[in-house]
Amino acid sequence: MPKIKKSKRIAERRAGLQESHQEAHVNEQHPKEHPVSSNRDGVLDKSPGQAPEVAVLNSEAVSTLHTTSTRGRQVSREFTRGISSNDVRDEVNKLLQFATAQNTQDTYRQGLTCFDEFRSQFKVEKLWPPPLEHVVQFIGYMSVKGLGESTARTYVAGIAYHLKINGHVDLTQNFIVKKLLEGYRRKSKTKDIRLPITSNILENILKVLPIVCTNNYEAKLFAAAFSVAFFGYFRVGELTEGRKQLQGHAVQFKNLEISNKHTFLKISLQHSKADQRGKGETIMIENNHSSTYIKPVDIMLDYLRVRPSVQGNLFCHFGGQALTRVQFAAV
Repeated sequence: MPKIKKSKRIAERRAGLQESHQEAHVNEQHPKEHPVSSNRDGVLDKSPGQAPEVAVLNSEAVSTLHTTSTRGRQVSREFTRGISSNDVRDEVNKLLQFATAQNTQDTYRQGLTCFDEFRSQFKVEKLWPPPLEHVVQFIGYMSVKGLGESTARTYVAGIAYHLKINGHVDLTQNFIVKKLLEGYRRKSKTKDIRLPITSNILENILKVLPIVCTNNYEAKLFAAAFSVAFFGYFRVGELTEGRKQLQGHAVQFKNLEISNKHTFLKISLQHSKADQRGKGETIMIENNHSSTYIKPVDIMLDYLRVRPSVQGNLFCHFGGQALTRVQFAAV
């Protein structure tokens, strides 16, 4: 019988995701009679005075790419046929987008939008790259506005990302910026009053679900979602839909398998915060033999007996609508 590999998954959860941003380089040797400029303006197409959404390869730089190798050998015509400079530029942009998670890109855009709002409110010229003083004042602006420390740090990281990807000096690594963020963290430091969910707490939650839920179906839905999240060490966002997530990001109905003897569940996790490359992971969940009330496999079977025959998210309401993160937390 498959064993539940909990320790590895717990370690991955606690370690968290360490984002690393890769820079794209175009490194091609050219004949002496056709030298290629290596200045920054020849690599990325930037709009002065504005923070670009994505880095774009300059068409002039692409047009100088030759069809000969470093040894002077002619590249196969079949390989180069139909490939234009626009194709190469679009592919570079696509690779850069794949290098960073979509949620991270969206958050960075929010940070740049907030930065623009700050400069508009105080009638500051929207220079790009921004002067150090603008970044310093922006941090103070976010603190006065009451934004959380993690939000402020992420917004500053968004500025850093767009500075580096467009070949500019990363001003956010300046000593004063680091000290401001450290002061922000200490000022915002509050005691976390949340408690971890234990088996006893989970059991009490499951017992009151028939009382707090509007109908029997909802009680079975939340019981299955809570028990799978607890015994599978899932993040809430891996089981529910959120406004920042792409459709189909949560565990799907097709990702669930149940053993013939109903002794364990096998859930294929296609997307996770700690798996940005989409390698996937399989989670095995057995019945809890130490408790007579919490049996995750049996609870899942009870839910599946009343679940509508629809594809899509594993956890859905009777009408087929996906269970959302807000609903999961509200109950």
